[in-house]
Amino acid sequence: MTAPWTGFWRLEPRADGSPAPLGPLLVDTFEDKLEAVADGRAIALVPADDPRGALRNDLVAVPVEGIEPCQVVVATRSADANPLVAHFRESAKNLLVREA
Repeated sequence: MTAPWTGFWRLEPRADGSPAPLGPLLVDTFEDKLEAVADGRAIALVPADDPRGALRNDLVAVPVEGIEPCQVVVATRSADANPLVAHFRESAKNLLVREA
């Protein structure tokens, strides 16, 4: 990945100028991600209205302002007949596409 891409996801530049530690930090579930944050091994960027962040009272959300809008890509197999895939694509389109 390019430096601008990794820098964005690692929240660089940091206020103190130190680089973010490199991974990998592998997790399987959202709860695992929250555990890594609570342990001080990671930080997470989540949408402001994501209710899963309220699952733990030992974490706090800090608004990040000034970030440019991000692109979201949903990639699926062209022949995938799983109805959950179609529902997910439709939900993503309805929730993520903004009016021009």
